[in-house]
Amino acid sequence: MCRILTGSLDHTVKLWDLGTQSLITTFHFPKPIRCIVWDITERLFFASSPDGSIYQVNLFREREVKNNAGPFIEAVGGAGASDVIRFDVDGTAGQKRLIDVGQPVTALCMSLNGSLLLVGTASGLIHVYDIASHQLLRTISTHKGLSISFLATLLKPPDLVGHVSLSLNVASTADARDVMPVRPVASFHRMKDMNARELHEVSMMLPITSKTPQIGRCEYDYSESEFQKDLFSFVQPTEAELLGAPLTNRVAELEAEVEQLKEQLGKAKGVNDAIWQQHAHVDIDEDACLESKMGFKQGAVLASCSFFLGVLFICFFVDYRILYQDLTEDTIKDGFQFYATFFNAPPAIKALLHGFIGVGLTGLVAKLLQWDESAIFFDGSSLAAYLFTTSVYLAVTIPCLRTMVTPAEVDTMDDRIEALKILSAGNTIMMLVLGAILGLQGGQEYARRAEQREVAKAEKEEAARSRSEKDKKE
Repeated sequence: MCRILTGSLDHTVKLWDLGTQSLITTFHFPKPIRCIVWDITERLFFASSPDGSIYQVNLFREREVKNNAGPFIEAVGGAGASDVIRFDVDGTAGQKRLIDVGQPVTALCMSLNGSLLLVGTASGLIHVYDIASHQLLRTISTHKGLSISFLATLLKPPDLVGHVSLSLNVASTADARDVMPVRPVASFHRMKDMNARELHEVSMMLPITSKTPQIGRCEYDYSESEFQKDLFSFVQPTEAELLGAPLTNRVAELEAEVEQLKEQLGKAKGVNDAIWQQHAHVDIDEDACLESKMGFKQGAVLASCSFFLGVLFICFFVDYRILYQDLTEDTIKDGFQFYATFFNAPPAIKALLHGFIGVGLTGLVAKLLQWDESAIFFDGSSLAAYLFTTSVYLAVTIPCLRTMVTPAEVDTMDDRIEALKILSAGNTIMMLVLGAILGLQGGQEYARRAEQREVAKAEKEEAARSRSEKDKKE
C-alpha cells in the first residue's frame, strides 16, 4: 500500500492512497505549509510554515480502555474526504508538538534511525533537533549566507574522504599501499591540544562526481519507464471519458429531436390561435374590465381616515382606562399628562393634523362631482359622517383639551376631570364614525366591481347571441 503526503498554501496537508487514488485524511494547520518530511515507519510527520513554525503530527494515539486493560493504540484519521483534523496551537498538547525555529524553513529531513530532525533555513543554517524532546542539539553554520534548498542523510561510506579498495588481493607492496585509505592530515598546531582538537569542527565540501559511474542505484533514482508507468496510471481516461463519443452523439440526437418538437408545437399553437380568432371574437377583456385602479380622490379619503384612526387608536389606550375602568388618581394623572403632551405638540404636528382634515374633505367633495347613484349614497353618506367627525373635533376635543391643560380661573378640578371624560367619549365616537366611512368606501368599490362584472357578462351574452343569429342566417 503506497501513500503520499501533499502540502498546500491553503493551510492543509493531505494524505493520499496512490493505489485507489483516493483521499484518506486532511490535516488543517494555522498557517500555510511549505515543507513536509515523513517518518519512514509512518508514525509521524513534520510540516513547516514559512515563518519558522514546525508542527509535529502523530499518526497514532493512545486511547484508554474502560476495562483497565491498558492503553490501546489506534490510527488517526482515515475517514476520507470528510475527515479533517485540525492542529490546535493554543492547547497544551499543540504547544508540546510545535518547534519554533525563528527563521524561514526551506528544507526538512529526518535521520535514518528516526531520532533526529534536520531543519534547513533561508539564512544557510542547519539545525539538528532531537525528535523526542524537541531539543536543539547543534547548529551547522558552514553554509551561512546561502539558502538551504535540500537536505538528506546517509550512512557514512568508507571512502568518503579518500580512495579505499574493498579487495583483499594484495600482490605487491604497491597494491598494499592502495588498500590503505588516504586521509588529509591537518596542521600540527591543531593537534597539540587534545581539547582543541575535539572542539574543532572539520567541514568538507564533497566534489560533484557526475562523470563517475555509480555502483548500484540510489534510493532517489526514478527511471523513465517507471515514471511513464506511474503517469499513465494517473492520467488514464475514466469510463465516462471512454464513453464520451457515444454520449456526444446521443446529445446531438436529443437536441435535434427537441428542435423538431418545438417546431411542431409552434405549428399547433398557430392553428389554435386561428380557430380562436375565427370562432371566439371576444371584444371585451374581462380582466381589463374588472381591473381596479384606485383613483386619487378615493386615495385621499382613505389616507385621511386611516391617519385619524391611527391617532385615535393611540389615544384609546388612555381612553379605555378612563371610560371602562375605575377612575383612580393614577388614571387621571396619566390622562392629564398624555393630553397635555398632545396639546403642547409643535406647530408642525398640528399643521399636519389639520392638513389631513382638509385632504379628506377635498377628496369627498371631488368625488361628488361625478353625480350618480353611487356618489349619492356612498360618497354623500361618507361626506356627512366626515363633517360630523370634524364637528366633534372642533366642538368637543379642542375645548376639552383647553379646559384640562390651560384651565380658566373658574374651572375646578372636577371640571377638568369631567372634560377628560367627555374628551375620551368624543374620541371613541370619532373612531366609530371614521370606521363607518371606510366601510362605505369599501362597499362602493365592491358595488363598482360587481356592476362591471354584470356588464361584462351581459355584453358577452349579447355578443354570443349575435353570432348565433348570424350563423343561422348564413
